Amino acid sequence: MIAAIAGVLVVVGALMIAILQDRPGSPAAPPGTTPTSTSTAPATTTVKVFFHRGQPDDPARVEPVTRTVPKTGAVATAAVTQLLGGPTAAERQRGYFSLFSPATAGMLKSVRVANGVAHADFRDFRSLLPNATSSFGSTALLAELDATLKQFGTVKTTVYSFNGNVTAFYEWLQLVPPIDEQTEVRPAMAAARLFLIRVAGMRDPAEGPFHPTGPGRAEATFYARSPEGKPVPEIATVVALRRTGTTWTVTGTTTGTIRVGTPVTSAAISSPLHVTGQAHAFEGVVTVRVIEDRAGGLAELGRGSVVGGGDQARPFAADVTFTTPVGNRGWVVFTELSAANGDVLRATSVRVGFTGRTAAPTAELTSWNPALPLEGGWLMLPDGPGTITFTAKATGADRVEFTLTPTGTETEPLTKVLGTGTKAGDLYTFTWTYRDEPLLAHLGIRATGPGGTTAVTPINVYHG
Repeated sequence: MIAAIAGVLVVVGALMIAILQDRPGSPAAPPGTTPTSTSTAPATTTVKVFFHRGQPDDPARVEPVTRTVPKTGAVATAAVTQLLGGPTAAERQRGYFSLFSPATAGMLKSVRVANGVAHADFRDFRSLLPNATSSFGSTALLAELDATLKQFGTVKTTVYSFNGNVTAFYEWLQLVPPIDEQTEVRPAMAAARLFLIRVAGMRDPAEGPFHPTGPGRAEATFYARSPEGKPVPEIATVVALRRTGTTWTVTGTTTGTIRVGTPVTSAAISSPLHVTGQAHAFEGVVTVRVIEDRAGGLAELGRGSVVGGGDQARPFAADVTFTTPVGNRGWVVFTELSAANGDVLRATSVRVGFTGRTAAPTAELTSWNPALPLEGGWLMLPDGPGTITFTAKATGADRVEFTLTPTGTETEPLTKVLGTGTKAGDLYTFTWTYRDEPLLAHLGIRATGPGGTTAVTPINVYHG
């Protein structure tokens, strides 16, 4: 409409000039000269807007159209503004369609981009888009919004809200908000499964439930399979995980039928290793393996077996010898094997260090001030700029850094060091001054000492 009106005005202007030049007494341009114009064409910016096109068979597939808007540095705002108006009549004739239409034009309140996060805040348009709550509709709506914002290289993650309320937007679409722990399920489950295959020796563990157990921590349950390949929920191994940056790592595994007394987690062990516990397994037999983490892979240093109970859980105790390790960290893995095919059915895995090797540092976040509440593992920073002081406890470290990594995939290279903690005994404090800009990131602690570097990601941070 605006373009059409502008075109009419240009034509009318040209006609008026022609009329005035033809009026009697109007001065004519001197022969051989060309009239000059003092006006210049307005500067413009080109952005892409993504809509659906053709048959409505794939809600995630969108295609771009090009829009020309008045020149602006706020290109993300301009693009989303164009998107909310829906396809033009000409674009609809070419097969483009969208949930957005002139009814939703003007519903954008703001777009803010910082730290790889684009946060678009809308006026409440839920009543205007009743079909968006279907499975197809919610996927289609987010596909258009995400593609339109992620055309800009600075945008890695998107967050949407109604009048500043993130939860309201995603609950309307019957989806989990992106600031919820559930966004981490897939990479966490993948890390757990890989550990069970590479370290515990399972062939093809079947996925079970996943649930967070605290800030930056979770448990994933996996089941053994029958000889026919079906999951057997009665034979389960629970994998404990911890997030570092955007990466999940395994801290141990447990199973109800193999309970280990010694070694305990993080114990420094030497050969022969004395192991104790209780087990209920086929003929009472549990295999024990000592495994070392090495650069580029794993090395089995020793293997033995213990005998618990075949009819019920009974105590076990034995010594397991192993060769001299090269590094300083490894695993002691207790497994029960299948009587049918020898596959590993379940495993209890204990993280250990090796005696005579300098232990890697430990690190944990102990407090922050002001004492803001955690919501689902997320520290919700107040609106506007501000400061917050973090305190971490680290052992075996002579330097502790506080880091920030944007959420999303392949964001590890975007990690930045916020600063170095001030040391007072085993405690390190750091005060962060944050700006008034959107943020969706993992707060990390990186402790470095003689035994190497340990990195943990205790909490997530959100700023709207």
